[in-house]
Amino acid sequence: MRYDKIDITRWIAILMMIIFHINYSLLFIFWINFLNFSDIFWNIFWKISWILFIVISGISFLLSEKKHGNNVRKKYLRYSFFLLIISIIITWLTYVFLRKQLILFWILHFFSISFFLMIYIRKLKYLNLFIWLIISIIPFFINLRASFNYLFFVWLRKNDFYSADYWPLIPYFWIFLISYSISYYLYEKQILQKILSWEKKSFTYNTLKYMWKNSLLIYLIHQPIIILLIYIIKYI
Repeated sequence: MRYDKIDITRWIAILMMIIFHINYSLLFIFWINFLNFSDIFWNIFWKISWILFIVISGISFLLSEKKHGNNVRKKYLRYSFFLLIISIIITWLTYVFLRKQLILFWILHFFSISFFLMIYIRKLKYLNLFIWLIISIIPFFINLRASFNYLFFVWLRKNDFYSADYWPLIPYFWIFLISYSISYYLYEKQILQKILSWEKKSFTYNTLKYMWKNSLLIYLIHQPIIILLIYIIKYI
């Protein structure tokens, strides 16, 4: 069973990300200052979209765990590996063709590792929050910087480290855990099921449902399409 409200919210987050990437591509790839209303506006807009992504993923993992039981391990191992392969391809493509926009650890890298970790630490339940909170706040109180970049995926990196899109496990994995833990509590209290229940169906709903279910594909292809369209329009 799919929860339509989850799919709709995921699509809203993707739509926000598409809008953000249109402005980003115009400004930093084609140097066209057209939609850049305010750095503060776009920064808040972008953060809301990625917070939605992470929160939805935490809820979705909990729902999948309740549905599949221990089989969730096999399901998310495959999914984590799939996301990792896509992420590696994206890193390679940006390294070869867009060196100035090199992406070393973007949102799909983050989800790949996060899902893998959740497979093994989910049984700790609420204890995860305190463990990862302690790990996450250490860098803010201690000026930790590594002399190498091998641990950049957990925030430890050199001062000259660069990635056009960067989602290290510290501190963002804590948001994932918060989402999962709150969802776990609400599910046990039969509250989450009531929040997500929705019987409304319509022509518009059925038309858009396909897009909601294929949000990952849309997320993957939207940026190349944006760049291509801007390039064509600019050329014309």
